[in-house]
Amino acid sequence: MSRRLVIWLVVLLAHVPIVAAGWVSRHPPDRQYREHATEAPSAAFPFGTDDLGRDVLARVLHGARLSLAAAVVATSITLLIAVVVGGLGGYVGAWLDGWLSLVIDGSLAVPWIFLLLAVRAALPLGLPAAQAFLLVSVLVGITGWGGAALLVRAVVRQTTREEYVLAARALGATGLRLLTRHVLPATWPVVASQAAILFPSFVLAEVSLSFLGLGMSEPAASLGTLIGELRSLHVLETQPWRLAPVVVLVLLVISYNGPMMRLPVHRAWGRGTGHRIAAIALALASTVGCGAPRPSSEAPARELRIALRAEPRTFNPVTALDAVSASLNALLHAELFRIDAQTHEAVPDLAERLDGPDAAGRYTITLRQGITFPDGEPFGADDVVFSLGVFQDPQVGSSQVQALRVGGQPMTVTALDDHRVRLTFGASHPEPARLLAGVPMLPRHRLEVTWREQRLASVWTLTEAPAAIVGLGPFRLQSHEPGQRLRFIPNPSYWKRDDSGVRLPRLAGVTAEVIADPDAQVARLLAGDLDVLSALDTRSHGVIARASQAASLDLRDLGASLEYTFLLLNLDDPRGAQPAETRRARWFQDVAFRQAVSQAIDRASMARLVYDGRATPIGTHVSPGNVVWHAGLPAPVVSTEAARARLKGAGYRWDDEGRLLDAQGARVAFTVLASTSNTQRQRLATMLQADLAALGIDVQVAALEFRALVDRVTKTRAFDAAIMALGGGDGDPNAEQNVWQRDGPTHLFRLGAATPLAPWETEIDALMRQQATELHRPRRQAQYARVQALVAEHLPIVPLVSPNHLVAVRRGLRGFAPGVTSRDSLWNIDALAWATRTP
Repeated sequence: MSRRLVIWLVVLLAHVPIVAAGWVSRHPPDRQYREHATEAPSAAFPFGTDDLGRDVLARVLHGARLSLAAAVVATSITLLIAVVVGGLGGYVGAWLDGWLSLVIDGSLAVPWIFLLLAVRAALPLGLPAAQAFLLVSVLVGITGWGGAALLVRAVVRQTTREEYVLAARALGATGLRLLTRHVLPATWPVVASQAAILFPSFVLAEVSLSFLGLGMSEPAASLGTLIGELRSLHVLETQPWRLAPVVVLVLLVISYNGPMMRLPVHRAWGRGTGHRIAAIALALASTVGCGAPRPSSEAPARELRIALRAEPRTFNPVTALDAVSASLNALLHAELFRIDAQTHEAVPDLAERLDGPDAAGRYTITLRQGITFPDGEPFGADDVVFSLGVFQDPQVGSSQVQALRVGGQPMTVTALDDHRVRLTFGASHPEPARLLAGVPMLPRHRLEVTWREQRLASVWTLTEAPAAIVGLGPFRLQSHEPGQRLRFIPNPSYWKRDDSGVRLPRLAGVTAEVIADPDAQVARLLAGDLDVLSALDTRSHGVIARASQAASLDLRDLGASLEYTFLLLNLDDPRGAQPAETRRARWFQDVAFRQAVSQAIDRASMARLVYDGRATPIGTHVSPGNVVWHAGLPAPVVSTEAARARLKGAGYRWDDEGRLLDAQGARVAFTVLASTSNTQRQRLATMLQADLAALGIDVQVAALEFRALVDRVTKTRAFDAAIMALGGGDGDPNAEQNVWQRDGPTHLFRLGAATPLAPWETEIDALMRQQATELHRPRRQAQYARVQALVAEHLPIVPLVSPNHLVAVRRGLRGFAPGVTSRDSLWNIDALAWATRTP
């Protein structure tokens, strides 16, 4: 038996387990054995399990089969197009050949990756697995036919000029006979060689598309999605058995390599296969950034290097709604009062003191003197009047517009002189200083005309010149490289000084790197390229802990944060006669449906598997970390049986295949969005998908770039559900007014709805307004406890977990004092300084 035949037999036998994946693996690829999560290889799980307890062997075999099937379909599509276009051009010739040549050249010149991104963006988000498979196959197939068509065209043109073809035509052979007997058979060697070349490249193409989120998605497994999970440093360090899909991919590509089919095994390895494997390993290592930390023996850099998970949306503090923009605006602007993360109290900042109330219920703010904007203009009472007027203007759309209304009325602001301002509220307020915390002071001399002309939302955008952005914060914007980084330099006119009289800030600058992937952030931190990571991914905690000594890092677990992660269901009324929105509103507006969904979710497993136990299951929007205002309500106990009983009592039923149907017979199915920059929320969505599958609900998971997700939720409202998080700032109930008042800008579950959904929504709105003016702390706590009880019962959002606040900081950063009320941990960045030498 020849060696070449032996190799072919080995290759064919190697494909048997892939083709027969359903018989080889004992477990379904999407079944979650949560009690066996992250288990090493064993008799029950020969390739171990992943983070959610899914059998890696089953996922690798089924994933490889899916990737190979996609490559078969894509290769067939490519060769079919190539034979038709190239054959027609070569056989007909003349004007048709000229036009088809232009088509071929155009296909070769198209930047297909951008076209694929555009096509995917135009398609529905939650594609079922079968449709996603066809999408990937077709997208890959239509991108690679140009080169093959040129070869077919050349062969056909040459064949039609051969003497035997000319002789057959002279003897009266028909065109069909010439094609079938002479021309097309001559193309088979070219077609076969192109198939051998294209097939392995299309396997890699499917891997690339799925890796980038354009192909298969959870819970379906392909080699691309499985390899995408290896971007986590935590996975590579603690679960090496999950490298199995990489090994399978390498072996598959090698097996289709032409020299491997023709040469002895040892010569094939010597002819570049080893280099290919090394290149793949190097690419994987560079993707996850796993390199040895490089601590420096020199004095630490004077600037502070931080990471952002997304690009900011604006530099305008009035229109900033996303957390990234808000955190950067805190560098550029200052407030009258700010929240001390250590004491949780509002402390004076630009204000020197707050006096009152007087007999008429008015307050007086005395401003610090001698403060100027960077352009030399003095800061005074007129700027305070202007700023509070802007933030209370409903036409501007500020996120603070509701929080600043007391008793349903905007505050009245009057300048008494250059350094004193009088505030008059529509009703009493328990903590007026806290109310003003988080409201940046704006330069009236720069923005008043723009505000009067109702153009304020168009200024200080991402394209604004850095010098045009004027604020009272400790830093100024120096440069902005879109999608890369932002650099800030000290504000030379910043008013604060330290105890020795030295002007703050002490840092020479701040560089904010835009790094969407949390694992890449950790890799950059360990490599010495970042100094602080706040709101740290809990799965990376162990990775950093093992390398902290060598990388000169300190880890801090501050316990339960104020952040609450939740499932957001779109409770909007249907817009027009759209069947999909009508069905969605029928399900989501049914409180029994929401309660059944909540009861089916295994929050304890979410906290254990997604957050390594560094999170707390919650049943309402106030986490246990908010010790002052938490009402003590427990998280629901998971019970699929009780959830099914609740659905049955509400008129839902199941078909013969166990799929949930509503009272009108419509199948219950929807799509859940999760941010691509937050792997934890993607895992939560996958677990939610499995939990609701037990109720017969078909949930599709779609990962979106963070800004695109926010646009769908806050602007277009084109979504079914999403995994989101809020909180993390001030623990006072007034910080949540924008969420729970019906006209609030972050009333996400029914944003902008004209009428309340039910009496409970009206009651929550009324209670939030009442507590805002209640001076008696126990009564205020009782009112907010009632709000929490209403949220837990009626579930306008479905609370899931509250993660611990984890922070990593490079040693030698003095003054660093994070707290649970400051998610970015840099609330006192103006006081931070590097020690002379790293300990």
